[in-house]
Amino acid sequence: MTDRRIQDDEWLTATEAGKLIGVTRRTMVRMVERGEITGYRIASAWRFKRSDIEAYLEAHRYGPGRLPRSRNDDGAEADQEPD
Repeated sequence: MTDRRIQDDEWLTATEAGKLIGVTRRTMVRMVERGEITGYRIASAWRFKRSDIEAYLEAHRYGPGRLPRSRNDDGAEADQEPD
């Protein structure tokens, strides 16, 4: 039985997926290798589901009042001040 969600999802090349998040094709492959994003190796080509790319973008979204945290030299978290 074929999973309908996989069949209905739009598949993107590494170049197309990279354009959606503003990185190169090679960076997309590196992100897969580092476990940052899900990719599918089909023969010699990489493919990405649009829904996975959209989920990645949503997970890395920062809204008003929500700044990324950085660490001080002593390892304690510190708020980043906007530039």
